[in-house]
Amino acid sequence: MQSNLSVDLDEVAKILSETLGDNRVTKEHFNGLETAEMGDAGFHRYDVVRVRIETEDQVAEVLKAASAYQWRVLPVGAGSQLHATHLGAGVDILLDLTSLNQIIDYSPEDMVVSVQAGVTLTNLQELLSTHKQMLPLDPVCRPGATLGGLIATAANGPRRTGYGTFRDVVAGVRVVYPSGDIMNFGGRVMKNVAGYDMTKLFIGSFGTLAVIVEAHLKLKPLPLHRETVTMQGRREDLKILQKRLVHSSLLPTRLEAVSSRVFQNGILSRSQIHHPWLLAIDCDENASAAAYQTSQLRTWADEMGLSIDVFQGVSADDLWTHYQESLLGFDFVLRLNIAPTLLWQIVTPLEKILGEAEGEGVFSLGMTTGVGRLYGKGLSFKVQEELVQQARGLVSEYAGSVVIEKAEPWLQEKVDVFGSIGDFQPWLQRIKDAIDPQNILSPGRFVGGMKNA
Repeated sequence: MQSNLSVDLDEVAKILSETLGDNRVTKEHFNGLETAEMGDAGFHRYDVVRVRIETEDQVAEVLKAASAYQWRVLPVGAGSQLHATHLGAGVDILLDLTSLNQIIDYSPEDMVVSVQAGVTLTNLQELLSTHKQMLPLDPVCRPGATLGGLIATAANGPRRTGYGTFRDVVAGVRVVYPSGDIMNFGGRVMKNVAGYDMTKLFIGSFGTLAVIVEAHLKLKPLPLHRETVTMQGRREDLKILQKRLVHSSLLPTRLEAVSSRVFQNGILSRSQIHHPWLLAIDCDENASAAAYQTSQLRTWADEMGLSIDVFQGVSADDLWTHYQESLLGFDFVLRLNIAPTLLWQIVTPLEKILGEAEGEGVFSLGMTTGVGRLYGKGLSFKVQEELVQQARGLVSEYAGSVVIEKAEPWLQEKVDVFGSIGDFQPWLQRIKDAIDPQNILSPGRFVGGMKNA
């Protein structure tokens, strides 16, 4: 990753300072990996101009100048999502959106909130909880992660089972195009759309199309009763249990097969871990509905010889907090996307590789969503590369995909982060060419590099 050698950064800083003021513009040495709070592991450091933004009009001014002078721009918030794919071809300007952090409008009675991109997920959830509401998403992310970064990378977690993803909760966005034009898509409420829903175009676009400055989000009530059941047994029995759950009348809000040691030394003690895998099954319904679900799970546990633990209220919250905190410590994340019934089949060969390697690897598999993740740490480059190639070879037979969500740069530079997406690539490129013909926004950061000819 190298800066644009043809660009005079002193001149960039001078021009932007004249427009925005000296206090908003600094020239600095940038290390993307450190910004992502992953430590110093080898990103090519280079000089950039950081511009600290406080209004969307300032975003527009920077992008107008960038378009005029062909400067390359990377929008950043807390930097917690910079590890999600490579940082591409290098940039001249870091567009720092952390001060764009206001709640624009919150209507508890309508269960909708409008936020600027720099608002953190943690702060938003704290505000919503005072009105017994929540944004029903739980991506594995650091407390400082901003909504803009999470939307741009389409981050998601186990609650995807019951509530969906950002594509389901983002009703509208306000964005600034590379030309500096400010555009609104969608609105404060979900509605039927005639034609393509442009809002969804920016969710998961990794900042390559426009800068998200505001989002309208649909909310859910906090659960009246929180209950999580964990069930341990042989893998073959958990596969049977998965099928029973999927074909039953039960409606879990999380249904995740997880390597048991993810929960070890948290709310589950070492003595409570009996098998390598467990199913974590959540219920966000009222106490009677949760009791019915747990009763059915106890019946199945007795029939199948599975061990079962039940966590309610704060204990259930603590379980999932430990899940999040444990997985944040891993420096390699591979996302598997395939039919839910095939996840176990894909995982088995990967476990064999991990079993013969130094380091650690754990899994979290969405049993209804078909989204699984392998989390690794202490694994050699050779092992990481082997895991990627093995997984892609396995899922290719079933029209699945494997994405490197987190890795050190030497792997990202050698192995394509997204892998092949076939005929979809030209369509994505045409969109990029239409919206950002000069390729100034986050060049090289998305599928196939997203580079203009």
